[in-house]
Amino acid sequence: MWVVRSAACEAKQAVFFYYDRGRNGDINAELLKGFRGVLATDGYSGYGKMDGIRRALCWAHVRRYYIESIPLDSKGKELLTKALVYSTNQKEYLETFLEDGRLPISNNLCESAIRPFAAARRAWLFADTPKGAKASAVLYTLVESAKANDLDLFEYLKYLLMEMPNNRHPEHPEIIEKYLPWSAELPEKCRLKRKNKKCIMR
Repeated sequence: MWVVRSAACEAKQAVFFYYDRGRNGDINAELLKGFRGVLATDGYSGYGKMDGIRRALCWAHVRRYYIESIPLDSKGKELLTKALVYSTNQKEYLETFLEDGRLPISNNLCESAIRPFAAARRAWLFADTPKGAKASAVLYTLVESAKANDLDLFEYLKYLLMEMPNNRHPEHPEIIEKYLPWSAELPEKCRLKRKNKKCIMR
């Protein structure tokens, strides 16, 4: 499952899940075709096949290499060497975030979106075919995008199930825009009610 998420600085907060049987670089090149900008990723070499995209490497992944080298016993020293080699080889991409204050130092937002999907894999009964996996990708795209936009997940999905069968979107696909998780036209009931904490004056 491939996952792409918009950066925290973007006006539209979207998470997109895409299923494919393979994991080679041609898939993400096709998935991100037409995109021009910076992509924050782990060190997977397959991301190097994309034209017009500047890579930024995730520092959280680098940190894990160093954490795994503790304690510095014989095994830890070998892992520290691996961490140092990785850091040196990926220096160019690790420094990308320094070029623009809007760029993230890690891809933790995307990792957080993937976590529920990865945790649920053992519980799946219906995604034993590519068709089932694609259905999962659609559902997780909706769910994680709703969470990224601070929506009440139950109310949002209920709203979609009530509205979509009767809104004639097959004939008028442009109306789907107002149902997307970042739409300002969503009813208030779909939004989480967040209470502001009161400051205690002393």
